Amino acid sequence: MGRIPVVYALILYLVTFSFFPSFSFAQRSFGVIWDVPENHEEAIRQLDQFENLKIKYIEVDELVTDEIWSEISRRDFNVFVQIPVTFPVIQTFEEADSSLVRTFQQFLTRYGTTQVEAIGAFAYGQTNHPRFAGAVQPFTEQMDSALSVPLYYKKWNREPQAVDSLFEFHITRIEVTPAFQSVDNTGFSSSGAFLYAPSGGMKNRMAPLKWFIEKTSVNHQAPLFFESGWLLNFKNEHRSTEQILTEYATYQDAVFPLPREPLTDGNSHSIIVLILFALWGTVALTYSFIPTYRRSLFRFFLSHQFFIEDVMQRHIRSIVPALVLLGQHAVLGGIFLYCMANTYLSSIGVEVFYFYFPILNIFGSGHLSFLFLGLLFTLLFQTISLLWLYVANWGIGYLSQISILYSWPFHLNLVITTVIVTLLMSGGNAYLMGACFILFVAVLLLDFPITAFDTGQNIKGNRWLYASGTLGLYTLIVAVLAILVVTNDRLLNILDLAIAIS
Repeated sequence: MGRIPVVYALILYLVTFSFFPSFSFAQRSFGVIWDVPENHEEAIRQLDQFENLKIKYIEVDELVTDEIWSEISRRDFNVFVQIPVTFPVIQTFEEADSSLVRTFQQFLTRYGTTQVEAIGAFAYGQTNHPRFAGAVQPFTEQMDSALSVPLYYKKWNREPQAVDSLFEFHITRIEVTPAFQSVDNTGFSSSGAFLYAPSGGMKNRMAPLKWFIEKTSVNHQAPLFFESGWLLNFKNEHRSTEQILTEYATYQDAVFPLPREPLTDGNSHSIIVLILFALWGTVALTYSFIPTYRRSLFRFFLSHQFFIEDVMQRHIRSIVPALVLLGQHAVLGGIFLYCMANTYLSSIGVEVFYFYFPILNIFGSGHLSFLFLGLLFTLLFQTISLLWLYVANWGIGYLSQISILYSWPFHLNLVITTVIVTLLMSGGNAYLMGACFILFVAVLLLDFPITAFDTGQNIKGNRWLYASGTLGLYTLIVAVLAILVVTNDRLLNILDLAIAIS
């Protein structure tokens, strides 16, 4: 009978560790990237919360007031200072303006004589470019001569970079996505600290935090940083947060009280699928209720010349199908840009995009904002094209004729967009998606010259003048814009950073 409790204990041990797999880790240390509140009392309250959460490190990226600095100093925090230079590209340092130089001088003057653990030069720069290290070196040399504390930078990739030799350590941003559970630990051991960055659908879940702590345990001496806003919100939603962080900061054999779960993002792009279904529904309704649309749907592609004659002779005159098609295609433009952003840009890649182009940040700053941006751009492009063709072709008396001829090729983009969404949902091949993106843009850009050529056949006057004012001028504008883009090194570096950082 004396053996029964021992057997029960053994069974309990096996059951517990089969459902709650864990590892024996050394103690961990934690830090926050502190978004300092403007209200002094709120700042003190947050500092108290950080103490309760066993936070050891605090990073600030602004010139804090003497009162706040006094509150930080009287607590047992180690302070990092990040100079607010975010997403720099080569030109940021090679062509440094007076505001950048002034920012460096202000931070070196303010914190050069205070007790800080380290100072960061920049966050998430274009470190993958071979010229970047040379561009930033004069600034690091200036900092080395003015400071006696280590220098660091925030890093977005785990691979060694040429710029690493200019700094004592780096903080690696770890974006936790469903793919994170299958990555190896390459580059983890060389990082001075880690920053937790859960993807959108995982921010409020406990499982990604468990994966993050366990994956980074290969470098248990490196502090784990959290964004202060995320940490405080997460603590309010999960009461066990304080206990978990305290356990890991106190004991070497801390156990995360959660079974190992697979990581799922929860972003199914369902709204895009619903919109696409609605677009196909408008095609079905138009096909059912407008006989001329039903009879002429495929004639543009199979009997192109006869279709043009029917439109020009007003045998096909209803503008309703054209308006439906133009509306559909504006929405398709939004879906196209949304899918493109989801394919090539992560959440931090989107941040880079809006950081450099804040004027476009009119619909929010997430991936969904690209849906509305694409819709707006496509609508403007179509409107300008239609008015241009109508004004240039004085021989056409009805806007409906231009609208029908201009809108009909957009049937192709409905099919192309359907393929793109299917590939996005199934995690399809990136090269195949890239080919579909190119096809979509080709249809959009070629539609104008095709319509200009079709309507120009009825010009009885000076056809060269018409061709110059439509085909010639359009081609010139597109060519000039393309040349301006491919020769703008700063723009290309921004796009390179946004894609590479993703």
